[in-house]
Amino acid sequence: MNLEEKLRRIKKVFDIAKVRSIKTDQEAINKYYKINSLSYSFFHDPSYIHIGITRNGSYQKDDLVEPVRVVEIYLQGIKAKKVLELAAGRGANSLYLAKRNTETEFHGLDLPGGQLSGVKNNCSNFYPHFGDYHNLDEFKPNSFDLVFIIESLCYSNDKEKVLAQARKVLKPNGLLVVIDGYLNKNTDELSNDEILAVDVAQKGMLIENFENYDLFKAKVIKSGFKVIFEEDVSPLTLPTLRSFEKKADAFFCLPIFLSKLLIRALPHEFTNNVISAFLLVDLINLDVGNYIILVSKKG
Repeated sequence: MNLEEKLRRIKKVFDIAKVRSIKTDQEAINKYYKINSLSYSFFHDPSYIHIGITRNGSYQKDDLVEPVRVVEIYLQGIKAKKVLELAAGRGANSLYLAKRNTETEFHGLDLPGGQLSGVKNNCSNFYPHFGDYHNLDEFKPNSFDLVFIIESLCYSNDKEKVLAQARKVLKPNGLLVVIDGYLNKNTDELSNDEILAVDVAQKGMLIENFENYDLFKAKVIKSGFKVIFEEDVSPLTLPTLRSFEKKADAFFCLPIFLSKLLIRALPHEFTNNVISAFLLVDLINLDVGNYIILVSKKG
């Protein structure tokens, strides 16, 4: 099934104009993640609300932990004593690392009233905090060996500010690890179908705009970081994305009246997520989007 056909199926059941007009402010994003704790229980492990990286060819549930293992390689490599996760969500990433690295102090920051509020913390070396990653004033300057953020910087419309805040709290030569999705092409290089697919896919996840990776990398460097490692793992995300696509396809195979009934009855934060799940494989395969591991050092 090509992109044109997928968009045709989406238009049959969704009000596209309504999807494209959805607000993506902080309150809406917070609500989105609360509601989608249910949908992620359906799509994959509800603890790790991010895309898996499959390095052995076939999808395994353990692939969802691979982004966190990348972070672990770097924190162990520098013998980090203090680590900060931005947009920690349910705290699953930091709790996983805390249990395996008991001599390291882990701090997780997430929005007040968000997912982290209900987390049962049974780790003595994990400390939850509530706030906005655009303002890290509660942390002392030059106090962390490593800061990381997985699939959440894409929600910021002021990434330069987040980068500046991360740099402020990092020690000299401290590391920043960002694992996220981006646009791989400029808008003027996209077809009309690709532009529409990007727009509804990002709005389905409450993202205002996916940023071009090269532009983001330039911001990282301008913010005073030196890039020490980058890896485009886009092809390695496809096994996870195909599992999403398969389940989303089941929704579009329902009778149209039933699909529309579900859309009316359920929160749009839940149902619009199906659009993203349906389209992400195509956006990667068409080189419209990419998924990058970027590690940089505070200069």
